[in-house]
Amino acid sequence: GLLMSLYRMMRGFYLQLHNHFFELKTKCFIEYELKRDEPVQLLGAGKKGKLVAKILTKNEVPFQWFDVNAADYVNGLMGKKILPLSSVMKGKKSILTAWPKEVNLRHNIRTFLKENDLELGVKCWLF
Repeated sequence: GLLMSLYRMMRGFYLQLHNHFFELKTKCFIEYELKRDEPVQLLGAGKKGKLVAKILTKNEVPFQWFDVNAADYVNGLMGKKILPLSSVMKGKKSILTAWPKEVNLRHNIRTFLKENDLELGVKCWLF
């Protein structure tokens, strides 16, 4: 009844706010961190990755898309091929869209970023 309607309304409001935040954050990244037509690497094809990909596409920012489970996306997403993380180019500006709760997985991500010259806040930004 009423509680379920209220829940749906609040959830819808939260999702709109969340999407607006990512759109604003991505536009700021494009404006302040990228040169005109500079490509970026998008790391992660989950919910946040898809949202950022839509915004990059809408703003005509060229990007390559990578995911730890690239094999799960044989048909790609949104017309883009999803590449394995082993194909990431070292030192190329990147957006990271996954930050798991598990400490050991975060450690693995930090190691991967370090090995690929993707220092957070310098060459790689966490969204």
